[in-house]
Amino acid sequence: MKLLTELGLAAQRKFADGETRYEPISGQAHHDHFICVGCGKIIEFEDEALETLQKRIAERYRFQTLHHRLELYGRCADCGVRRNRSKRKG
Repeated sequence: MKLLTELGLAAQRKFADGETRYEPISGQAHHDHFICVGCGKIIEFEDEALETLQKRIAERYRFQTLHHRLELYGRCADCGVRRNRSKRKG
C-alpha cells in the first residue's frame, strides 16, 4: 500500500478510531466522510454546494486551499435506531 500511495494511486486515511485505511484516487472526485462512532461504518459523500461554500469562505479570508478533508462523526441510521430502542427499554 505504501508504494501505491507513493505512486499517487491510493490515499492514506486515518480516522479517529486509529485504523489506517486506503482509498483509490485515480479518477475519483473529491468526497468527504460520515463516520459512525457506534459501529465504525464510513459513508462517503459528495456535495457540490458544500465545495462551493468552502471555496467562497477561503476567498473571503484570502486563503489558498491546497487540499482538505471533512470528517463528520456521529451515529449512522442503524446505530441511532438501536440506541433509541435501548433507551425505550431502559
